[in-house]
Amino acid sequence: MKIHIKKLFIALVLLSILDIPFSNAHAQGALTPPGAPAPTMKSLDQIEPRTIVNAVNTPGDASDMFIISQPGSYYLTTNITASTAINGITIKTNNVTLDLSGFAVQGSGPASSGTAYGIYIPNAQTNLTVRNGSVSGWKGNGGGGGIGVYAISPVSANLLFEHLNISANGDGIYLYGPGVIRDCMVAHNTGLGIVCSDTSSSASSVTGCTVNDNGSAGIVIGAGNVSTCAANRNGDDGIDSYYGSVSDCTVNDNNGDGIYAQQVTVSGCTASDNGSDGIYDSSGTVSGCTTFLNGAEGIDMAGGTVSGCTTFGNGESGIYGAQTTVVGCTANQNNNNGIELDAQSGSTIIGKVSGCVVQLNDQNGIFINGTGGLITDNSCTSNNVSNITGCAGITIYYSSGNRIENNHVEGTTYAGIIVNGSNNLIIKNSVTGTSISANNYMIASGQVIGPIITGTGTITSTSPWVNFSF
Repeated sequence: MKIHIKKLFIALVLLSILDIPFSNAHAQGALTPPGAPAPTMKSLDQIEPRTIVNAVNTPGDASDMFIISQPGSYYLTTNITASTAINGITIKTNNVTLDLSGFAVQGSGPASSGTAYGIYIPNAQTNLTVRNGSVSGWKGNGGGGGIGVYAISPVSANLLFEHLNISANGDGIYLYGPGVIRDCMVAHNTGLGIVCSDTSSSASSVTGCTVNDNGSAGIVIGAGNVSTCAANRNGDDGIDSYYGSVSDCTVNDNNGDGIYAQQVTVSGCTASDNGSDGIYDSSGTVSGCTTFLNGAEGIDMAGGTVSGCTTFGNGESGIYGAQTTVVGCTANQNNNNGIELDAQSGSTIIGKVSGCVVQLNDQNGIFINGTGGLITDNSCTSNNVSNITGCAGITIYYSSGNRIENNHVEGTTYAGIIVNGSNNLIIKNSVTGTSISANNYMIASGQVIGPIITGTGTITSTSPWVNFSF
């Protein structure tokens, strides 16, 4: 007790020295508790106001289960299933985002009478996005006619469809106008897989899509770009493209052409096991592509350029064309010719074959039928595997005005270089190892030809145009 009194006395002395009122030493704050804490985070509606697609918010009518008639962001909270042949979700306004949230928009199937669409855009709408879900079972009577996603107006604009699974419809996605379709899976539809810019009015984009096992063509695009897509086992062509580009795509085992194109740049694609041509392109460019085991031509060109491509094991020629330039390509083990330039109706002009490697093809290595061809700096080895009389490493078939220069032909059965017709130029070539050595050069009269040096030994000719036979 005495100790506590002493401590209190010392404290009072210190407070006096520091001039601190004794009463302030023991002051207390307000003891009344504060109110409930205020919210510190925004609600979901404040961040992204969204509307649920249901009978209250988006009521339908006799033709449509649900109708979106106001701009905004909409989403599903459950699957939608039609019991009759009416449309699923119809969008009749601009500036709409529809998030399926992983749910399904399910049609009533092929037993229904009439035709219905899963996501339906009946008018000229702009700025629409549909994403993240599946659309299936939209078919008309008998299994066809219906469409999973359908935008009917050719003047709709800024349409985006992404991360969708589209299956078991009549057609998968059908846009008359331009749009962007990306990262979608479209499969097992009875008709077309994806169609966009059907009128060729403006450009569309199809990217990163897998389009397999559809009853007709996989992807059809009137104008625009198709990239990094796979189109396999479709009932017609894998990809049809008009006015645009096709790049880095894989097209396998389609019943028609792998890629059918007109005035299109095709690059970095692989086409195999298709029923007709691997790649057909009219007046376009094909570069860096690989085609093999297709039923007809590996690459079929009606004008244009083929460069840096590899083609082998095709049912007809590896590369076929007219008015076509073929540069730096490899054509091996094809059932007809390695590279064939053949004048077509209305044209006798051939084109150019340069810097190519052509090997082990059943008939000719390089076959030219037409006027004005330039065949230079090619390597043709072991062609005419079928040993057909009249086939060779290089054959100019009853044509004129062609230049055959600086090519090497080796190991061909029957003949090395055959030139028929007249007024062709043959200079600076070499031929060796032909099964009938006398047929290394089979040149008809009436040509312009450099001297032919035969056998081994020192070259004594001073002609810069000499051909070699050894």
